[in-house]
Amino acid sequence: GTDVLVNDDTTNDRDDPSVAVGVGEGCMGNVYVVWQDQRNSNYDVYGARSIDGGEVFEANRLISDSLAGDQMNPSIAVDSACVVGVAWRDDVVNESWDIRAAILPSW
Repeated sequence: GTDVLVNDDTTNDRDDPSVAVGVGEGCMGNVYVVWQDQRNSNYDVYGARSIDGGEVFEANRLISDSLAGDQMNPSIAVDSACVVGVAWRDDVVNESWDIRAAILPSW
C-alpha cells in the first residue's frame, strides 16, 4: 500500500517503531503503532491508532507516564479481546534501565 505518516509532530526525532494489528471482535483490522519520540526533549513512548486499516491515524497519544529520563525501544501487542499492551526500556529511576509496561484496555 501507500506509505502513511503516523506521527503528528515532525520537529524532533522519532525512532524504533513497533506495530500490532487487532484481530478480535471490536478491533478487527485496527492498526496500532508505538515509537520512541523526542518531542518533549527526552525520549518518551508515543502511539497512534488507525481504525480504518491504516489509511488514517488518530492523534498521537503519550503512552509512557513520565516525561523525565528516557523511555525507549517500545514493543506492542494486542490480544483477541482488543487489550493493547506496550513495554519499553525506562531510565527514570537512578538512570539505570528498567523495563516498564502499560496495559491499554480501552484503546
